Amino acid sequence: MQRRTSLIAIAVVGTYLVAVAATAALRGDHTRPLYDGFVPPSSYHFVEPPSFFAAGNVEPQPLSTTIKLGPSGSDAAGIATPDGQFVVDLAAGAIAATNGDTSVAVQITPLAPSHLPAVPDALRPNGNAYRVDMTYRPSGEPVRAFAVPGTLLIEIPELGNHLFLSDADAWTAVASQVLPPRQLSLTATFGAPGTYLAATSLPELTSSPSSSHSALILGIGVAALALLMFGAALLLVRRRGRPANSRAER
Repeated sequence: MQRRTSLIAIAVVGTYLVAVAATAALRGDHTRPLYDGFVPPSSYHFVEPPSFFAAGNVEPQPLSTTIKLGPSGSDAAGIATPDGQFVVDLAAGAIAATNGDTSVAVQITPLAPSHLPAVPDALRPNGNAYRVDMTYRPSGEPVRAFAVPGTLLIEIPELGNHLFLSDADAWTAVASQVLPPRQLSLTATFGAPGTYLAATSLPELTSSPSSSHSALILGIGVAALALLMFGAALLLVRRRGRPANSRAER
């Protein structure tokens, strides 16, 4: 019995080693193995989804709202996109009062990063960009800065701790903090309207028909090899067990 158990264990371990070796052979330098710092964004809403998330993707929607403006400045306001992926919080008086204006119009628009300048430092975009426009009403003058900075929260589909702000064509780094436990949210000071974009240093996760085909062939091959090894182990156990059984019967 002990010998039989040992042989079966050897067959299982051998199959595992074959699978590991084959997986390593199929991996390229331009792809990341599954679970290597990547958390599948099961509910993230992409403006421009990766091909392998396109089927179930829900397009994010923009948000339009207003903030009341009085002699002491704007009212306190918490503003979030419909999917909750971009949230800003402003304290009372964050937006300075102006003569004749009674409110501030706020527009938050999700954008595809591919339509924007590349992020610096060899990073790549991590999810959607969000453009925040604020305009005094009825004058129509844009809000360019805050009297009191607020806070923002941006959801991200992959691990990363980089955040950038663009008010023209250049990106400026914004100090941000990753929020536990999922580490798929960044929080930062909301110092001015503009376009915000998170970024990551992780290599891009790629998928192609050829790699999927190779993976399928590999899976079939590994399964067949496992069955052969397991069958060989059982056959060997039976052959070695026959003499002992014959002696016992005598």
